[in-house]
Amino acid sequence: MMRQAVLVSAARTPIGKAYRGARYAVITVCIGSGIGAAGLFEVVS
Repeated sequence: MMRQAVLVSAARTPIGKAYRGARYAVITVCIGSGIGAAGLFEVVS
């Protein structure tokens, strides 16, 4: 049986109202042929 590693992450998106003047930027890095996400990074400035 072959085991598979899966990375799962969640973050806020820049869609919607920004409370207290917060701005959100979301960067998604995909691998393969759109098979899955290698990472999801949230930058809060």
